[in-house]
Amino acid sequence: RVNELGLSDVVTFAPFNPDVESAIKSVDIVLNFSEAESFSMTCLEAAYYGTALIATRCGGPEEIIDNGNTGITVPVKDTVAMSDALLQLANNAALRNQYAIAGRQYVITKFSIDGYKKTMQQAITGN
Repeated sequence: RVNELGLSDVVTFAPFNPDVESAIKSVDIVLNFSEAESFSMTCLEAAYYGTALIATRCGGPEEIIDNGNTGITVPVKDTVAMSDALLQLANNAALRNQYAIAGRQYVITKFSIDGYKKTMQQAITGN
């Protein structure tokens, strides 16, 4: 379909890459347009590695992305919203950078081991 639309110069499909970190860091924007996810390792890794992120509001990504602050979430199957979000980030390097930095800090803080330990300790002791 990419060839039919004349997009082969700008859209590529890469083979399996065991080095997720370098793959994510080599792109400007990570897209995750799933229909349902309980948790999204793709979104978590993209944010952690400091890459701007657009994902659907399908459960898991909403735990990882603070819409409009650390990335963009769009409705499931809403191709207009998806393309609008992609164009917004593709045309604004400063916003991509802002989301990349904020997203990384957000997941490092929200999903930290120390934070998890503190939450569990509070649950156990009630303090």
